[in-house]
Amino acid sequence: MVGHGWLRAVVLFFLFSVSAFAEHANFKVSFPTWLRRQQHQSYLRIQRNITSCGAAMAAQSSHYQKHWVRDSALISLALTRYYIWMRPVETETPARAQMRRQRLWSRLETKTRFSSLIQSVGHPDPAIGNGAALYYTDGTPILEEWGHPQNDGPALRASAHLTLIAAHPVNEGVPIEGETVSEDTLYAMAKHDAQYVAGNWSKPSWDLWEETKGKHFYTLMVQRKSLRDAIHRAELRGDVELVAGWQQQVALIENELRLFWDRDRGYLVQTRDFVADHAREFKASNLDVATVLAVLHTYDPSDPFFGPLDPQILATVVALEDTFAPLYPINGLPAPSEANGGSPAPVTLGPAIGRYVEDHWNGFTRGKIAHPWFLATAGFAEFYYQAAKTLLMRPERLNDISETEFFRRLGCGPNVPDAVRALVKKGDSFLQRVRFHGTGKGELAEQFDRDTGIQTGPVDLTWSHAAVLTASIARQELEVSLQN
Repeated sequence: MVGHGWLRAVVLFFLFSVSAFAEHANFKVSFPTWLRRQQHQSYLRIQRNITSCGAAMAAQSSHYQKHWVRDSALISLALTRYYIWMRPVETETPARAQMRRQRLWSRLETKTRFSSLIQSVGHPDPAIGNGAALYYTDGTPILEEWGHPQNDGPALRASAHLTLIAAHPVNEGVPIEGETVSEDTLYAMAKHDAQYVAGNWSKPSWDLWEETKGKHFYTLMVQRKSLRDAIHRAELRGDVELVAGWQQQVALIENELRLFWDRDRGYLVQTRDFVADHAREFKASNLDVATVLAVLHTYDPSDPFFGPLDPQILATVVALEDTFAPLYPINGLPAPSEANGGSPAPVTLGPAIGRYVEDHWNGFTRGKIAHPWFLATAGFAEFYYQAAKTLLMRPERLNDISETEFFRRLGCGPNVPDAVRALVKKGDSFLQRVRFHGTGKGELAEQFDRDTGIQTGPVDLTWSHAAVLTASIARQELEVSLQN
């Protein structure tokens, strides 16, 4: 079966590569130029998927024109990072760039008002409440049978609103001219979600893929982050009534998270206390890219708790790469060359990354063969950039990782400059993979075919673009740090 898959992949590669890849528009320019263009395209395509009332559609495909709380929060976090980082695009004047920045802030405000609406609506089932995962774009909760509650959503939404305050602080209760969302409003919304997290984190919920119910590493990580963010903002505001209780819950969540290390398997499992036995049997490896996404979505270089240089996280990254590299035939196909001042330069492609080895969601139908995901592959790029940034800021952490298999595979000298360069190079290889399977116009679907590399699944998945946006920003921030 594997042999036939590889033969089919090779045949299809030669059929498609001449027209689709060998002359790929993305490789007619340098990597930095492509990255800037894709960053801008991803930003525009995210904007297109946000409705005028602030609902964030998951994709352009009809079934995905709904508002997922988790996806929306991740989009807000990505757009806020872009708001902070935003630079003029090619040929853009500073005045036009500032206008674009103001439009982005206005869009973030509109998203906040929609979030306020659905937070007040919640879900008619009190056992679900603000754990409702999915809404129509008019703010009506979707009551058909679904994976409710998804308790990562309120946590991420709290962090998104608190990040907005930090990104563009306003005087307490006084909006900046032309703005309609005050710091008080953002804080009240975040506080409401933090209270939900504090009271519900220990209960089973559905995972971020909406497939498994239990306790999840990803969910607990973002819940911990949301409470830490809420504690920090509450202390700044002198609103300390709930702080002690939140601190207690953070400590309990940390104790729970430490239980996810599987010594026998040598990696962090994603789910414990499965509610249904068949889910445990279906996902036998319990190895999931969501563990890496948890690191990305809670990143704080000053917080080493399960950060990108944690040895257990690094062991899990190695296990995931070892799983996906041989799984997808496209990982064995020849890499392209890019334009480099007239002479082609070889490109190093990192392995395409999927969700988990047992995955059978192909973007349209469950029970079929699944493919690599853009958001997972871009997530690996951002992980390596985060690891490099952390090492730059905390060089003493090299001692924590120098004896790990992860570090050995970097193939670099045992010093911080060499390690940082190796981490950046490895991160670039995953963005090169995204570049290879993206289109010249910047479209990014949910998945790309494991045999042909052609995009498949929902068109212009908003989360795909958010993942590439944050990975590109992380790469550019590193570039600035290395130049200073």
